[in-house]
Amino acid sequence: LAALRFNTDSGVLDRHSSADLLREYGIPHVASIVVESEEEAIARSDEIGFPMAVKVVSTDIPHRSEAGGVIVGIEDSQALGKAIEKISTNVMNHSPHAVIQGFELQQDVSGCLELMVGFTRAQPLGSLIVVGTGGTTAELEADCALRLSPVSVEDAFEMIAGTKIGKLLSGYRQLLPDTDLKPLAKLVSGLSMLADDYRDSLVACDLNPVMVQKKTGRVCTVDTLIIIDRDTAEREQDDNTNKLRSTTDTARVEK
Repeated sequence: LAALRFNTDSGVLDRHSSADLLREYGIPHVASIVVESEEEAIARSDEIGFPMAVKVVSTDIPHRSEAGGVIVGIEDSQALGKAIEKISTNVMNHSPHAVIQGFELQQDVSGCLELMVGFTRAQPLGSLIVVGTGGTTAELEADCALRLSPVSVEDAFEMIAGTKIGKLLSGYRQLLPDTDLKPLAKLVSGLSMLADDYRDSLVACDLNPVMVQKKTGRVCTVDTLIIIDRDTAEREQDDNTNKLRSTTDTARVEK
């Protein structure tokens, strides 16, 4: 945890560190790159391809959509440049003191269903895992299932089956194609293991949306919010710094 980058005021883990941490638990992130400027975005746009989405990268902006920091359906380089200018203006108007670290160019994943998966630390019981309908109206939909960690893959299947979105994915009244739920169940269980492994260090995690491809059930995250316990992280950083100093001092004495 000490090696991860986070906002020292809010405890929000940066996007790159979040994606790396989730990947260790088998949770894939959409194909994306982070660029620092409009010029770099246009020069590297072929790495993602059009259409694409562009999102602000800032640990001061935990909810990017609310700050106007997300534009989707970008079809060409000209639209990409305008999108970055628009996002910069939106973010500055929303949060004048926010520091923009860059812009994330993401592969287009339209046509997928949006779910949300996350957890909140609930000491001393563990972590409360949630799965349900995602997207910008997740709170209004209020369609979710909750369970204390640890959550096995079988438990995750039961949680998903208890939601409206889970029933739709299972082919309810043929409104949607019958979809393989195993990738989503594995993601929920994997996040549960992460929550347990870092129960003293992580306060909360919100993966919204998690994109689920119809029929195949393939999953990927496109927006991640992980909040760490700042006191724990700072102690670990101090411990690592002290160990490094001690090692350096020892090496000098031996010389």
